[in-house]
Amino acid sequence: MQETLKQIFTFHWNPNKDLIAVAVTVLLVMGGISIATNINGQQDRGGIPYFIVYAVITAALCGVALPLYWTVFIRHRSLESLGMTRKWLRRSHFIQLIFVILQFAGIMGKVQFPPLAQLLPLIGLAMFIGFFETVFWRGWVQTRLEAAFGILPSVVLSAALYALHYLAYGASLVDLLSLFLAGLLYSIVFRLTSNVLIIWPVFLPMRILISLINDGRTISMPAVLGLFGVWLLMLGLVRVAGQYHQTHTQLPITILPVGSE
Repeated sequence: MQETLKQIFTFHWNPNKDLIAVAVTVLLVMGGISIATNINGQQDRGGIPYFIVYAVITAALCGVALPLYWTVFIRHRSLESLGMTRKWLRRSHFIQLIFVILQFAGIMGKVQFPPLAQLLPLIGLAMFIGFFETVFWRGWVQTRLEAAFGILPSVVLSAALYALHYLAYGASLVDLLSLFLAGLLYSIVFRLTSNVLIIWPVFLPMRILISLINDGRTISMPAVLGLFGVWLLMLGLVRVAGQYHQTHTQLPITILPVGSE
């Protein structure tokens, strides 16, 4: 217990060029979301501009491809340093299940779910957004902040950045506190195993789905199929990066779950 607390509250100062890469990608992601939301408009020209700017450029390119490129091709690290690993998989699934049950119990009777024909596309959208946010904010931003400053600062800073990026979606300043608390929860849960599969594919997407329903959002099935195609593209990029790392010099950075030492 003492060693765990020491691990959590250990601060260090090790800023490097990773933080520059993080700052650039955060600005690109926020800029892309802002453009997609406020300029293109989701319904303009059948939603195609929104799809291209948000799904392809912002999520796939800036949110997944650039972190992969920097981590694997520039810094020669494994996918594990982005939280993409089979380590602690059972523990991650078990913890996610517990939080999903608690989250579902908290929304029972409070959320009016739409008909199945409208619900399924929203689930697909929530899964896509959840994957993008998990890889970017947890696997990329949080892990690099931890390497630079330590566990506690990375949890707080990544949660703050996560909340602030919702301003690009049009969130009000009043919403920032609840978004920060949500980000804090996901940061803490992610750090329990440092595996992205502890909050995706159910825990975070469920919260996103609830928000989409409460906001009255709708999306067509063809649009969801397009998102599915982009998601497959992102998985393909992950696979290519993983194969590249296996055939080149490995300099892995392993982040252990809290309390494992």
